Amino acid sequence: MVLAVDAGSGFLPLSSDALAQGMKELVLLFTHYHYDHIQGLLIAPPIYIKPIPIHAFGPVQDGVGPLEMLKEVMRPPFHPVDSKVVRGHYHGYNLDHPAGKILLFHAQGGLRLLDVDQFDRLGDGPDVQMPFKGGRYPLKECLLLKMHYSRHPERTISYRFEERPTGKTFVFLTDEENRDGIPLELRKHVAGADLVIQDVQYTRSTYEATTAGYGHGTPDWALRVAVASGSRRIGFTHHDPFASDEKVDAILEEGRRQAPTDIELFACADGDVFEV
Repeated sequence: MVLAVDAGSGFLPLSSDALAQGMKELVLLFTHYHYDHIQGLLIAPPIYIKPIPIHAFGPVQDGVGPLEMLKEVMRPPFHPVDSKVVRGHYHGYNLDHPAGKILLFHAQGGLRLLDVDQFDRLGDGPDVQMPFKGGRYPLKECLLLKMHYSRHPERTISYRFEERPTGKTFVFLTDEENRDGIPLELRKHVAGADLVIQDVQYTRSTYEATTAGYGHGTPDWALRVAVASGSRRIGFTHHDPFASDEKVDAILEEGRRQAPTDIELFACADGDVFEV
């Protein structure tokens, strides 16, 4: 099973590499449905390979979830293949209240979507067994996903990945705009993450002058979240498409000038591989 977050332009090379390595099943976690996060879906091979099941999870807004999004963008005259052709292996799952849900993955058990209260009743101890379609498997062998709404003009989900076999945690916090204060639920969502990939699209001066309200963040906001949550490794992502390498470097340097000595900052680039 291959797990991917969003399907922007990077989804094409990612899915091509996954197919070359023998991908049999794909799970797509959509943060939201702005075009820069879905434009790779229709040009990547998996959507047309019917033996590969695609499980697409995402937020719901104005009645639009992962399946409705596909129906909208995959129809004439905007696309030559109608969504009806591929819906047999594309399965949409609405995350209408993402903070109340937990996604579990297990190498043998597959995937399972649970309500938080159901998960809480089962417990979180080392001997807990989790129910999957094919049986029950130890929680300590699972990848656990928790979710939180980020601050963006449309409903947008941030995903927290907890790898129980290793104890490592990764948070993907894209399309997150600055706030006056750090909500308690956001602190809990990011708390203690070994790696956070966060939206840092603008310098503080650009944000103040022209881009406040666009739904994206600045280096000082990312650092405030890191300090408050106890995270120590932050990757800047969601670069402006018009930004040169020099501009991205300047944003990174702005952050490094303000960062405590125990926090590592870096800028994400196409093809980067991160070890958590």
